Amino acid sequence: MDLEVDLVVITTFTLTAKRAYTIADNYRKKGIYVVIGGYHASLMPKEVQEYADTVFVGSAEGNWERFLIELENGHPQKVYEEIKLPTSVKLFTIEVYLKIRSIPLLYLCNLVEVVCTNVNLYYRFCS
Repeated sequence: MDLEVDLVVITTFTLTAKRAYTIADNYRKKGIYVVIGGYHASLMPKEVQEYADTVFVGSAEGNWERFLIELENGHPQKVYEEIKLPTSVKLFTIEVYLKIRSIPLLYLCNLVEVVCTNVNLYYRFCS
């Protein structure tokens, strides 16, 4: 936890939230800007705000570039709500999803989280 960085971005499940908060506190004490997102932040944004300078609620992709620009200009928001992106990638994502369906559930959860970002498929979250 002694990395020299300008920005720390943490994504967390509820199960790992306490560890995420410990990491966030460590960097915030050093004056490093901390962002927390992920399923837990989306479910408990007010709690997460106590440990992060900025919280992403929902998927971050639609706001990430905007956040970086606002951070660089010194005026980032405390909370960024998900912006739904166009679903033009839906067919590709569904094809990839179908290809990974045969992977054991332990691995499928992490892959679906990455592959299916911003696409409204019917799958259960792992947390």
